[in-house]
Amino acid sequence: MRNETQRSRARALGMVLASVLALACEGGGPTAPGEIPLLCPGCDPNAGGETTDFGMSFTECGALSAPVAVSEAEAVELGFDVASLQARMERPIDAELSWEADPYPSLSTGGKPASGYEDPTQVQAQVQVTRLAYHRPDPAHCVDGQCTLPDGDGTLIEQASCATFLMLHYDMQLSTLDGAVEASGEGEAAQWSEGFEDMVGNAAGELHGHAYIDLSDARGTLELDPDTDATYTGTLTVQLDFEDDMTHGYVTPTIRYTVIDENGDEEGKSYMPVQGTF
Repeated sequence: MRNETQRSRARALGMVLASVLALACEGGGPTAPGEIPLLCPGCDPNAGGETTDFGMSFTECGALSAPVAVSEAEAVELGFDVASLQARMERPIDAELSWEADPYPSLSTGGKPASGYEDPTQVQAQVQVTRLAYHRPDPAHCVDGQCTLPDGDGTLIEQASCATFLMLHYDMQLSTLDGAVEASGEGEAAQWSEGFEDMVGNAAGELHGHAYIDLSDARGTLELDPDTDATYTGTLTVQLDFEDDMTHGYVTPTIRYTVIDENGDEEGKSYMPVQGTF
């Protein structure tokens, strides 16, 4: 069992990635009798997005990083124990989940308290690995072990100094027994190559997954009210920490919108009224 410091660091990383890489929900129609309601029927659609380098885009190596699809056999040749990683990710999740109101008061602005959930409850989830990709410095920008940044100033970067990792893409289904959330979507988890511990720290030995699901595609009794006249978009972020003996995680609905301040400038707002932890 990891210590609280590791869990806090993983939680913070998940929230940073959620802010940068969030997907938004699209609007939905009225709920038919007996149908599970949408979590965000008032959300506007969003073009969407996807992760590319698992949080490294703000480093030189991250800007160089590019994925290449690999088979399981090829990933094994690169030094990854795919069978073990897949077994950890695909074991069924059935755990107690605790809901926490207003988990990020410094980040969440406005809105009404969430309702429509019971605390504690049980969460059940299933992950299935669908494909693999190896992320390494793009060979198109590297010659004889030296790389240059795309659109850069020509500064040379040693290819061997950039960490590489295996990205495991997966499909996921998740529901809570209180009926608050029922969702499915795609996620990805990164396993760093060995030898880069000085660069990525303890993350080299950890396996974290993230899924960003349109709230318009999620259903449940959880009631969210950002209390704004502005148009807004939403995301259900599901962070999964695949440990050796069990899987921990966080379920976080977030609604985002923009308002015009007193100076006529746009100001981004986030509404995160509740988070589930298991």
